[in-house]
Amino acid sequence: MNCTAYFAAGLALLFVSAGGQAEAQDDFFSRTLKTQLRKVMTCADESTLSMDINSLSGGKGRGLFVPIIPPPPGMMLKNIREISPSAKTPPATLDHEAISAASRFSAIAYDMYDAELAGKAPDSAFDAPGLKLAGVIYGRDGDAKAARTVFGFVAVSQTDPTQHYYVLRGTMRSAEWTRNAQAYQADFVTTSGEQPFKVHSGFYEIYKGLEIETSGETWDFADTVRMDAAGEDTLHLIGHSLGGALATLAGLDAADAHPKHAGQLNLVTFGAPRVGDVAATRLGATLGSAVRVCNVVDMVPTTPATSSGADYVHFGTLLALSSFDYPAQLNNHVEKYDVQTTCWHHIAAYEIMLGREPDNFPAECVLD
Repeated sequence: MNCTAYFAAGLALLFVSAGGQAEAQDDFFSRTLKTQLRKVMTCADESTLSMDINSLSGGKGRGLFVPIIPPPPGMMLKNIREISPSAKTPPATLDHEAISAASRFSAIAYDMYDAELAGKAPDSAFDAPGLKLAGVIYGRDGDAKAARTVFGFVAVSQTDPTQHYYVLRGTMRSAEWTRNAQAYQADFVTTSGEQPFKVHSGFYEIYKGLEIETSGETWDFADTVRMDAAGEDTLHLIGHSLGGALATLAGLDAADAHPKHAGQLNLVTFGAPRVGDVAATRLGATLGSAVRVCNVVDMVPTTPATSSGADYVHFGTLLALSSFDYPAQLNNHVEKYDVQTTCWHHIAAYEIMLGREPDNFPAECVLD
């Protein structure tokens, strides 16, 4: 469940001296990293790593824009540890028990992918208390010719059959990384006839290729969600990382298709990137509920950034957490850069911060 590539992209910094004379890296990053990281480590929607060269250089930078490179990993980790960011008190109005359960469901989506990879039936890894498996979600990385793979599951509450769950995993395959990097925006084709809104083109391509297999039959994922949203049942759309982006697209799709039933749509995402533009967020505001759970040291939610020609905005109620608030359970001092970034973004870290004991977590990330 390594989502390091997104993390590294989110942490990219502009590196140049004001008058064209290179400063020592340590001095430069010591002067800028903490300022930048403090801005980012809030999970606020506007949190995006960037650097104003002109202001940093005392007005001598002449507005130059320079190649983007990542900071020295050791210094980046050192500065984050020195800041040791804590999360604010979470909103009391949120259903924390349901959100905690949703984090476990997200982890199960990964377990089902792993089961298929090991040559087992995906449903052999389904172990969601209170839910009955209704179907397995498959995808082809947005390429109709590619071999399909497990992306998650569809389930129904065992105690209340009107509660339907669509749960999606995050990035696992190289082709998915390629789609993640496809950050230019595309028109989301609405079924309502309303003006299209803009979304991340890579996520959208994967979304359009999702399918649901149930009882030996295969159904288009988007069509199924839209049809389900037309009834009186409640849809819970859940995902981690890329899965959160796909769940967000499903929520927007269903809300557009059946605006009178948008109140029956509940969205919960963990460490998810931004998906769409301002028009998309206005549609997202019509959902019954939308909660985005964010670890303040997880940089995936800070991506992709708004740039010329691409407008990206989060929506929903923020539940900010911090790995540094759990020093007895989470290792925030792993020396390997790729392992530490995985620790902060991993779905298991979210499970721990939400009071659960995860089944799978890199050993380096856990304190004995």
